[in-house]
Amino acid sequence: MGWWAVRGAQWAAVSIVFVCLVSNANAADTVETFPLGARDFEFFTGAQGIGRGPTDTEFFSETLAGFGIAPRLSGYLAAAGQANGYFEEGGGRISFGLFGTAFESEHFDLDIFLHTGFDDGAYWMAPALEMNFDAAQDLEAWGCYLRVNGHLAGRGNALTALQGSLAEGKSHGEGDFAPHTELTVGAYWSVTKESQILVESDYSYRFDPSEGERAVEVGSIALGYNFILLAGAVEWVNQLSFDIPEGDEGMAFGITTGVIATLE
Repeated sequence: MGWWAVRGAQWAAVSIVFVCLVSNANAADTVETFPLGARDFEFFTGAQGIGRGPTDTEFFSETLAGFGIAPRLSGYLAAAGQANGYFEEGGGRISFGLFGTAFESEHFDLDIFLHTGFDDGAYWMAPALEMNFDAAQDLEAWGCYLRVNGHLAGRGNALTALQGSLAEGKSHGEGDFAPHTELTVGAYWSVTKESQILVESDYSYRFDPSEGERAVEVGSIALGYNFILLAGAVEWVNQLSFDIPEGDEGMAFGITTGVIATLE
């Protein structure tokens, strides 16, 4: 198998991104299951919203541990945190999940996911899928990918939902369900056996937007450069993203860097 076919899973810009973790905490990349019994460690850090002032800038970091449960089936545990440019108004998230390859061929793969976790005390769930179209086997040439993530969660955390229910005279059991879907479209080019360039963009759709929210959000365009270090034991992942302004938003960009180590 090629270098890229055996790498650990990476989650991306506004990727599924991890979607299930701090937004944009993972650099642009495809997602691959871990080899059976493999132990994976990942750490990412970076900033987004740069150029919009300290209160709109976000610093974040994320760590993930993964393992191969069975052939073409993997699991992970992850934790992430974020804060604004003053390192105030921070938040954290813990997540865990399973992902596996439902279909695999020389030029097409279908991966499915189930992410779940807690975000500042609120529970959420995110089923997802990724389709990969590869010009050559084992990601050794170029290809494209599409991710679709369904995020099932309430509009706010548990305390906010309870306060809103009481203010409106609702019972304790009623809340405010606000699911949304996230879409990521990307492409990659394996420049050498040890290096890869990626480009991707992301979008989201809210089924029930609140006042002031857009139903359709255009996210960012990200450019990634990943390469192998230490004889294949470590992958260095880097991303530069440009947020696409909407409405009164100003221009902004983000940077992410991280390492992925897999021990078989």
